[in-house]
Amino acid sequence: MRKNIKFLSLLLAIIVLMSGVFVVPVSAADVNYSVSSAIGATGETVKVSVRLSSSVELWGANVSLAYNSDDLQVVNCVKGDVVGSASSVNDTGSAVNFSGMYTKTSGTVFTVEFKILKESGTSRLTLSSSENTDSNGVVHACSVSHSNITVSNNIDVPVEKITLDKTSVTLKKNGTHKLVVTVSPENTTNKTILFQSSNDNVATVSNDGVITATGGGTATITVKVGNKTATCKVTVNVPQTGIKAYGSTTRTAEIGKTLKLAVVKVPADTSDDFKTAWTSSDTKIATVDANGNVTPLADGVVKITAKSNNWTVVYTVTVGKGEEESSTEESTTEEPTTLLEEPNTEEITTDAPVTEPVTQPVVAPIVPEDDFPLAEPTTYEDTQGDATKDPSYIYIVLLATAGIMTVVIGTVAFFVAKGYRGKNKKQKIVVEEKHRGK
Repeated sequence: MRKNIKFLSLLLAIIVLMSGVFVVPVSAADVNYSVSSAIGATGETVKVSVRLSSSVELWGANVSLAYNSDDLQVVNCVKGDVVGSASSVNDTGSAVNFSGMYTKTSGTVFTVEFKILKESGTSRLTLSSSENTDSNGVVHACSVSHSNITVSNNIDVPVEKITLDKTSVTLKKNGTHKLVVTVSPENTTNKTILFQSSNDNVATVSNDGVITATGGGTATITVKVGNKTATCKVTVNVPQTGIKAYGSTTRTAEIGKTLKLAVVKVPADTSDDFKTAWTSSDTKIATVDANGNVTPLADGVVKITAKSNNWTVVYTVTVGKGEEESSTEESTTEEPTTLLEEPNTEEITTDAPVTEPVTQPVVAPIVPEDDFPLAEPTTYEDTQGDATKDPSYIYIVLLATAGIMTVVIGTVAFFVAKGYRGKNKKQKIVVEEKHRGK
């Protein structure tokens, strides 16, 4: 029995030792490499990446990416994220070669940036690999792949991302800052950059991205390329230098009516926090609330003070009853003076045989315009419809009476004179007849 146990133990040890010498062969292409394609215009740069996808853990490999140097020029090549620090990648002028160890079973081996020299068509890339060994030194087969770089001078390459050197900036008034914009990818077709400010009163921005602070506050600068945008917040600091009264500092107020007072910040665009505290020197005369509303309570003079930060404004408010007492003095009104005299009715006698008295009109003297006193206009209230109360009516009646009297006197004088001439003529005839009779 013991001999059988020793025999089995010896057989097991032999199997373990032989397992380190004999390896079961793996199938072909259990290590896969791939290379990406790219599209670009003549003179532009494009990037391609070589990636690894392995089902086993590799310890080392040699990978080569061949290209046509007449079509493409290598600008840069860098190692990827699956390789160790001892790995290397370099350009030979017709191929980019990689050699080194892997730390992962999948990921990027290396990236190459090509400048396109070809005018049109495509340029073929060929990827190959050898000596893909695992930790036991076993070489694993790999697949070989190809890709193309297509030249197209009319292709539209959209914008993927735009970034700014600063997403926020603080400036003093009249200060400036130039935004630096980075557009990805570099070969994007649309490279037109648009700038816009949300508030020109705080900050403006030029077509080349220069921000100028114009006033206190905050503004947002928006940068747009294609359908992508980025923003930068601008804060402009303008310190407060004082306050001033809104209107006159001497005011009057009436009991029962609220008086509104206010102050103005200096400068008007200060970015400092503007708060005002109001106080009254005598709350028995008037009170004031936090918004500058003054409530008069009693007659007197009170000082209303407004304070903002380290600056003050003082209003002098005189409080009264609001209604003036009416005067008890009686007012008298003089009667208007009449400038026209009453007509003279004195009897006038002549040599003519007139038996009836004659009324002689007296015409009012003509007063120069400069010497005529201007009386205050008088308003007449005609409640009975009696027009005789109007002074103009009196003047018209007097003038009409004078005219009628003139006509009467003239007529009487005419007939008196005619009678006198007839009497003289009759006397003359009698004298002549007596003379002839003699």
